[in-house]
Amino acid sequence: MVDYVKEIFERIEMQQITEFMRHGVECIEIEEQTKTYTQQIDTANRIIDERIRSTFPNWKEHEEIINLFDENILQIKKVYIEIGIKCGARLAYQLLAQDENFLESFDGKS
Repeated sequence: MVDYVKEIFERIEMQQITEFMRHGVECIEIEEQTKTYTQQIDTANRIIDERIRSTFPNWKEHEEIINLFDENILQIKKVYIEIGIKCGARLAYQLLAQDENFLESFDGKS
């Protein structure tokens, strides 16, 4: 029984959940995230900005491409945020539904 519970807790990792949702399988190795969200975004922004600057040295073209890219990312982000919220709500509901007493006694007030 202890090994079974240990395996469950070892699987409780955001990366495991993400890989399973994306690919239907667990990832083999979990990479430790050492950067903050801000650092991850800054790194991604710097890489794309450097590439766009080298491809479009003209400032007007550079700015136009960046604006198109930003709009694209915004739309993708909206979709994935909504998907994430819905998945989280569905998981929460499933967990709470297992406790019939909780759902029956829940009146929406804390």
